[in-house]
Amino acid sequence: MTAFQDTYIQGRILSIYPLVTISSISPTAPLGLASLAADLFGDTAAIHLLHHSWSLEVPGQEWIAEAMQSAAVKLPQASFYMLASNDLESIALGMPSIVASALLFIDERIWRPILPAPAAPRFDAAYVGRLDTMKRHELAVDIDKLLLVYGHDLEGAPDAYGRVRALLPRAHFANHEVGKGAYQFLSPHDVAKLLGQATVGLCLSEVEGCMRSSMQYLMCGLPIVSTESLGGRDRYLGASYCRIVADDPAAVAAAVQELKSLRLDPHRIREHVAQILSFERYNFLLTVNRLVARKFGTDRFFPDFIPFLGALAVFKRGDELLGYVASVLNEARHESD
Repeated sequence: MTAFQDTYIQGRILSIYPLVTISSISPTAPLGLASLAADLFGDTAAIHLLHHSWSLEVPGQEWIAEAMQSAAVKLPQASFYMLASNDLESIALGMPSIVASALLFIDERIWRPILPAPAAPRFDAAYVGRLDTMKRHELAVDIDKLLLVYGHDLEGAPDAYGRVRALLPRAHFANHEVGKGAYQFLSPHDVAKLLGQATVGLCLSEVEGCMRSSMQYLMCGLPIVSTESLGGRDRYLGASYCRIVADDPAAVAAAVQELKSLRLDPHRIREHVAQILSFERYNFLLTVNRLVARKFGTDRFFPDFIPFLGALAVFKRGDELLGYVASVLNEARHESD
């Protein structure tokens, strides 16, 4: 077994000269790409932006602070900054951080309103998320026309599918419908097309990360029904087209029907969310560019947000990301020769 074969994180090299990266972290890669590629990067001057895919407000995150303390000794020339989903996460960390939700990095060129075909089925609500108990699918039991789109857990998927199928026998299980009874992976474009057939997006977990599907719903023009939660998704749920309700199936279904009755324009929802993201991204770039200027003496290094689009979209196996880092570094060295 190769090193980091069981590690799955997100990551991208944003710049080689100077070295700037963005990546998610895990207990097996507590410094993200810097953990995977420690030998390749070496102790070089660098800025590493780190994201944790779970809520930083909950107990049990001491390993993050320990990793930062270790990095300060082993990699003294590198600077690490955690991306906090909200102000409370920034306070909880007690270490250098930037308030910048991972939802900022959504690629809106993929996630956009797509008009469904005339013959396509219509759904009152869509729920995009793995078939895990923490997603609390039982809260959607009172929704008549429900679309489910989900990832595939290689170890738990068969049991999870049967469990949720028993909970929601009337739901449309998109991945298995496309696969004619077998699980079928759906690309982001496929999911965006399916969301065009739904009226409302659901967010029903109590604790998780910022929940990428919440921003996917919004950029596809769907209003949202959510429960109270930790993880940061509620930062973008304060608008008139979002409802945060009690942990009760009747409350969830009633909010779905209310939003459906409003006949909201998907393009107006997307436009409003895009304005919010533009503000957030502007301030994020201000911060990152000032950090780069402070460390490397280069002003306005990132002129726009394009290098960051989709940077935290896909989890990849650690050894695959290590190969990616090696390839990027080799290409940069050849270009400089």
